[in-house]
Amino acid sequence: MKKKNPEIFQKVVLVEKTEKEYKHIKLFVPGESFWAMQLSEDTAQVDNILLSANIGLKDIVKFNPENKEVISVIEKKTDTLAIKYPEGGNIKKTYKKLYDYFEGKGIQVEGMFPGVCLLSVPVGVPENAITQIVAECPIKVEFLTNESEEDENE
Repeated sequence: MKKKNPEIFQKVVLVEKTEKEYKHIKLFVPGESFWAMQLSEDTAQVDNILLSANIGLKDIVKFNPENKEVISVIEKKTDTLAIKYPEGGNIKKTYKKLYDYFEGKGIQVEGMFPGVCLLSVPVGVPENAITQIVAECPIKVEFLTNESEEDENE
């Protein structure tokens, strides 16, 4: 009878254990909470597009297991941009058009509230390419920046 290889057995048990123990968890950064898929005791992959410019969708982060606060980004996968779009008309149809357009360009979209959505742009996409994609959007959109927020509040 052939002897079992203990190293292979340990790897199988570890994979099964990992799948059972590590699930979606809620993590925190100052002023924001979000969902992530736990990868190990103190690492996770981000499952939301955040307002935070430092952490993006699919980024791998290290967190404090006790309070679930993010300590650092281990691997940066996306950058987050915010856009404004017209609020009038059928908001669901407008959002669906935006969603379909940007998803077709490889950019994930997450709605914030009527008139604003977040874009998750893969790291490495040139700024001029993003500008062109936004300019060619079938719905008039513009980048939302701190300056444009300040202009609206004046």
